[in-house]
Amino acid sequence: MISAPQTPLPTSPDALRDLVLSLLQQQEEQEAERTRIIAQQQAAIALRDETIARLES
Repeated sequence: MISAPQTPLPTSPDALRDLVLSLLQQQEEQEAERTRIIAQQQAAIALRDETIARLES
């Protein structure tokens, strides 16, 4: 895992909360992208399997 350059953490509770919420949002967006990619791969595999089945019959 590549680490980003270290920046000082905010000290105020509101700024910390905003930082945590931002990080959670980034994590959710990354997970949604991974889920989308997995769904595309599953659809491609299903199409491949369907094509193979048709060619074999």
